[in-house]
Amino acid sequence: MSVVTSFRSDLGSDFGSDRGAVSVLSIALIAIALSLLTLGGAVGAWTLDRAQAGMVADLAALAASRSGSCGLADHVAELHSALLVECSTIGPDVVVEVRIPRPNRWLPDVTHRSRAGY
Repeated sequence: MSVVTSFRSDLGSDFGSDRGAVSVLSIALIAIALSLLTLGGAVGAWTLDRAQAGMVADLAALAASRSGSCGLADHVAELHSALLVECSTIGPDVVVEVRIPRPNRWLPDVTHRSRAGY
């Protein structure tokens, strides 16, 4: 038996147990990447809903302060797919709280409070 043949047989036996390890590692890295992308998408959607809740609360508070009734604030919130949680008058100001329901159970509903008046 030559030295080269002996070296090849030893080389094959040493690395034979690691065969397929890269496949397992790549599958694990792909799973982690997909999990991070899903989490990033959920946080991004929640951030957009939070901004929308602020906008809807501001519009509803302005509508209620201009009209003098909370009925118009409820209508404005309904037009923007939000729910009017609270509408109260404090002196000349109107305080409005709206909630945007989330379609999934993992993230909480988004609420925002706004105040408007003369």
